[in-house]
Amino acid sequence: MKLKVLPIALTAVISAVVLFGGWFVYRQVAVQNPIEKMVTQYDGVNDVQLTINRNDVQLKLDLQPDVDLGRLVQYIHKEGQTLIGTRSLKLDVVDHSSEALESWWGMRCLP
Repeated sequence: MKLKVLPIALTAVISAVVLFGGWFVYRQVAVQNPIEKMVTQYDGVNDVQLTINRNDVQLKLDLQPDVDLGRLVQYIHKEGQTLIGTRSLKLDVVDHSSEALESWWGMRCLP
């Protein structure tokens, strides 16, 4: 029995595309998009960039100055528990400080 290389290679490529494509679509639609939507609906959140790894969920947040970060974290843990699961939550908040603000704080903190 002689095996044909082209049908075998084509079947392997199609199987890999379906497998990894399905995994990517599931991750986007069932996990990443709901978390992004949940966080952006919170008052004071301008933008969120989400990275989901095996052990953690990383959120890069652009917040308005008056946002209570503690309440936001509690909200994410409460509302996103089913999506986040046992992964740890890591936040990176975008800094909007200006040169004038930094110099003012530097002068206020000097002895």
